[in-house]
This record gives sequence, structure tokens and C-alpha cells, in this order.
Amino acid sequence: MVSVEDELILKKLVNAFLESLDSRTRIIFLRRYWYTLTVQEIAKKMGMSESHVSVILHRTRNRFKDYLKKEGITV
Repeated sequence: MVSVEDELILKKLVNAFLESLDSRTRIIFLRRYWYTLTVQEIAKKMGMSESHVSVILHRTRNRFKDYLKKEGITV
């Protein structure tokens, strides 16, 4: 079971990571993982190719994973 303190720490880490992203990357990441839009929907709304959106998401997930590891959170 996760404690309230652990949840607060994770919340701060997630917010700090999101703030570190440029606005376009943050919007794409949030649209995919918060609003659960498809890659196709994001690409259409952003005027980008689906492959470009997919690459951005892949790189951002890897950055997020590395960031969490650096902060002591095992993924």
C-alpha cells in the first residue's frame, strides 16, 4: 500500500517533470496519458504526422523513466 507521503512525493515529481518539458511536448504527453486521446487524434489536432507524435511520446516516456530512476523511484 502506498502512503500519503509517497503519493505526495510522486505528485511533486510528476509535476516537476511536466514543468521541465517544452509546451508542445507537455501538451502531447498530457493529451495522450491524461486525456487518453489516440496518437491519430493528437496528430490531427496538432497538425503533425502520427509518426512524429509517436516519436515524441516514445522519447518523453524514456525521459520520464530516466527522471524517475534518478529521483530514486523504481519503474
